Amino acid sequence: MNGPWEVQGFAVRDESADGGSYKADLYGVSARYQLRPNIVVGGGFVSISGDDEGSRVELKGAYDFGNGMSASLVAGREDYSGGPMVNTIGLGLTYAFGGGVTFDRRDFIALLPGY
Repeated sequence: MNGPWEVQGFAVRDESADGGSYKADLYGVSARYQLRPNIVVGGGFVSISGDDEGSRVELKGAYDFGNGMSASLVAGREDYSGGPMVNTIGLGLTYAFGGGVTFDRRDFIALLPGY
């Protein structure tokens, strides 16, 4: 992170590749703020519209131990059509091998943590 704030956003259109009629649009934004050199807090929002409808909002916190290890906590709320509202919580522990990666995940599963 190159400074106290980091903001990312995305927009995706998902359509059936096999000629089917499935369509969905995904939009999202996330932000992080570096409180101290080893403490980061943030949050995010994802919206899905089209054949599937729903949203996810989350708050995040992370602590860097300084030896390549970090711990994180994520609390979120998911609300999707046809299903109940679901509260989620996640705890992570990571270790960076070498320099680590320089980009965030962009696959569909990464947009819906907790599954």
